[in-house]
Amino acid sequence: MEQKWFFYKIEENRVVSVDGEGEALKREKDLIVREPAYTNIAELGFGVLRDFGVKPIGEVLLDEKLGFHVAFGRSDHFGGQVGPAQFSSPSAVVHIDRIYIPETQPRIHLKSLVFLYEDGSQETIITEGQYLLFSNPS
Repeated sequence: MEQKWFFYKIEENRVVSVDGEGEALKREKDLIVREPAYTNIAELGFGVLRDFGVKPIGEVLLDEKLGFHVAFGRSDHFGGQVGPAQFSSPSAVVHIDRIYIPETQPRIHLKSLVFLYEDGSQETIITEGQYLLFSNPS
């Protein structure tokens, strides 16, 4: 199977570009151009309930608490600043959660999540699908 990947560049809480390979990349780029409010990072979540034996049930509100997830678009409904007024039309208003656990996205493996800071430093949060953020130093 051919590997596909995405790389989002995020500045000031917004996707400013996306790069990678595969057909899904074109759809993502088109959406970013067509609906700028979609580029808002509404959530960046580090669910940990999987470690307690909780299994996904197909409901976003639980499943997103099982592992890493990102939401794009609307955030005003839980205290954020992007709401319907920032979208091009009422029909364009979205809050899209992407949950990166095998049961919800079996064809996607989250290889790494690295924060790159303005000063040139970086922090690896996830590697090979495993959190480094919450691990105890040895």
